[in-house]
Amino acid sequence: MEQEMLKLNSELCELVGAFIGDGYLSRYGKKGIVVGVTGNAILDEDYLKFHLVSIVKKYFPSAKPSLCYRKDENTLQLRFYSPELADFLLSLGFLPGIKTRTVKIPLIIEQDKQLLYSTIRGIFDTDGCLFFDNRKKYKRPYPRITIQIASIPLITQLEKHLSQEFSL
Repeated sequence: MEQEMLKLNSELCELVGAFIGDGYLSRYGKKGIVVGVTGNAILDEDYLKFHLVSIVKKYFPSAKPSLCYRKDENTLQLRFYSPELADFLLSLGFLPGIKTRTVKIPLIIEQDKQLLYSTIRGIFDTDGCLFFDNRKKYKRPYPRITIQIASIPLITQLEKHLSQEFSL
């Protein structure tokens, strides 16, 4: 698929959200850029190996997944050495290097509610969690949804958009 012809949709935006949450672009060699997503080797294995790989293969057929288990960190890295996938992410404004404190949802996605929600799904899939708070102050386990993000621009975006849909 030509890069210019690739139109954003829910699946691609979920991939973008996973990239925002736990992904990276890193240079290798003289011109190459690797695209990767890192997750928990046990809890995220199926999500990385099957769900994300299927999305990437659907839109970037020449992309070949590479899996690297790091037992010392209990992590799994899913890597793609794909110029097309790298170009797609670069076209959205993502750059190689550390993005932890600066990443945000691209404006083109932020302007379309369906694309935005798909992106938020990908962010939550990588950086969010649902758990039951069992502290004694609650009569029964209290469900909590949390997300851990270091990027103030991303936190601001999520607060803005989610507060339009949910209230305390």
